[in-house]
Amino acid sequence: MKIEEIYERAIAIMSRPGETWETIRTENGHAVQVLKGYLLPFSLLIGATSLFGQVMFGTGIGTWAGIADVTATVLFSFFTPLLLVFSLFMLSYLLGDFFGGTAKPGHHIVWFSYAFTPLYLADTFSSLHWTFSWMMVFGLYSSYLLWTGIPYMCGIPAGKRFPFFVMILLLTCLSLILFYWLAPSLLL
Repeated sequence: MKIEEIYERAIAIMSRPGETWETIRTENGHAVQVLKGYLLPFSLLIGATSLFGQVMFGTGIGTWAGIADVTATVLFSFFTPLLLVFSLFMLSYLLGDFFGGTAKPGHHIVWFSYAFTPLYLADTFSSLHWTFSWMMVFGLYSSYLLWTGIPYMCGIPAGKRFPFFVMILLLTCLSLILFYWLAPSLLL
């Protein structure tokens, strides 16, 4: 995707989610393109701003401890959005059958990549300096996009959408806690 297309899709999903979900639902067969052209650039941007923020305002890279700290922070910043989308993709696809969903696996990846756009943007700014951490509040708009789009897009019946959404949120929180608990031991 070109930068203009990424910008237009990001603005559309945040300003007109209902219309944009319908547009995304009719698009077929572009999961790899969305991963390489939308999710990966956002992850690289978050990692780059994290590196810039760490070098300019954080611990710096003057010592071995500083290099290790900066490297770990940049790796966490880069891989967390990717792991979040892939873990949610697996959870929603596996739980979708249980709740009566009808979507294909590739669609789940695309929908979650787009639903987390506000979180990507908030994470980009908040990783520059710790004083910008308050901007993560704007990332909560991703929860709204998940609520309005994902159960509908997955074909979950109307009566089962709320339990599906709650189950996805709980399992996501659990998987992120597990990831951050295991991650320091994986880096050693």
